[in-house]
Amino acid sequence: MRASSDSADQDSRAITAALRAAGKTPDDLRVAQAYDGSGAVDLSVMAVTVDGLPAEQTRDIVLENWLAATGEGVTKDTVTLAGQTWTRIDYGDGGTLDYILTDGANVIVITTADAALAEQTAAALP
Repeated sequence: MRASSDSADQDSRAITAALRAAGKTPDDLRVAQAYDGSGAVDLSVMAVTVDGLPAEQTRDIVLENWLAATGEGVTKDTVTLAGQTWTRIDYGDGGTLDYILTDGANVIVITTADAALAEQTAAALP
């Protein structure tokens, strides 16, 4: 999640509202996340699925409510990582980029400022 910890509750409320609007509850939400807690590696990987919700709708919830990837100054383009087409989100701040892929029912998000690391990570995903 790109928001600061001060706004975590508000972000959770936005995600819960988006789930409710889709006819789902927080109990339907499944999230797996991996990252280097020490911060030595500039990488996090997240997989999100919502039970019974089409992956495209889950992707919209992730983009609009989780990543805040629809705001002013945010740009999106497509890139190829490990032979698959990913959406790349650039927040215009010179920091990390988010790479998003819909894979079956899952929405995969790779976050890093290192394009080569994004490629390696995408190649390592099952």
